[in-house]
Amino acid sequence: MKVKVGWTDDYDENYQERVVEIPKYDAKRTGQFSVHFLRNGEIKVFVPLGGLGGPDYPLKGPEAGLYPGEDPVEVWKHGRKGDQK
Repeated sequence: MKVKVGWTDDYDENYQERVVEIPKYDAKRTGQFSVHFLRNGEIKVFVPLGGLGGPDYPLKGPEAGLYPGEDPVEVWKHGRKGDQK
């Protein structure tokens, strides 16, 4: 199954879209439709039971981070280096 993902910034002329494959999933173990725009330009979509950082979530570790080498779960728990709390 595939889905068309469309996005833009504040300007309509920058609209883009891409068709993305949805990995197979168990319809009895789903919760939300998640879309991730990765730093390398890829777009990944999932239909997981849990959210980012959960044990069964398919996107993990540095690939999921906003910045290279960053684990978003650790950022949520402890903050980003240099951020004020």
